[in-house]
Amino acid sequence: MTFDGWHVIDFPAARRSLLEAPKSCVYVFCFGSEEIPFYAGQSGRFGERIENDYRLTKWSGSPLNKLGAPTDFCIAEAAAYLNGEKGQQIKVKYKQGSDDREAREKEEADIIDELLIEGRRLVNCLGRFDSKQTSADSEREKIRRFCDMLCRKEAMET
Repeated sequence: MTFDGWHVIDFPAARRSLLEAPKSCVYVFCFGSEEIPFYAGQSGRFGERIENDYRLTKWSGSPLNKLGAPTDFCIAEAAAYLNGEKGQQIKVKYKQGSDDREAREKEEADIIDELLIEGRRLVNCLGRFDSKQTSADSEREKIRRFCDMLCRKEAMET
């Protein structure tokens, strides 16, 4: 997938770069010097989503039923692990999306399809937790194992 015409910000992002971004966006989280995609999303509140849902949320030790959406947990954990434990730089590529949520969701689905057809493995494809049947630690471990697989796969291909 080419990202011609997309904007790129570091994650965690500087507040200024988020203020300059449009509210409605489709976006792809990437890691490493090769900027390998690991998650595709969409939002009608892009800056807030990046800052509040993925960066500022602190979940260590919290019961899952007190967390935000399962997706937020997965992406925040994956980005923190890849960056902190694996030393991988995280980038977010984004472009303006439709103000209509259904249209943005279609754009997101098309991006996910294109990345999967290219052979990319995305956090989007991991099963989401049921807060009554799992723990934060078991979900965190699953996400970290997925990230380890991504790093091994990347190392084998370079």
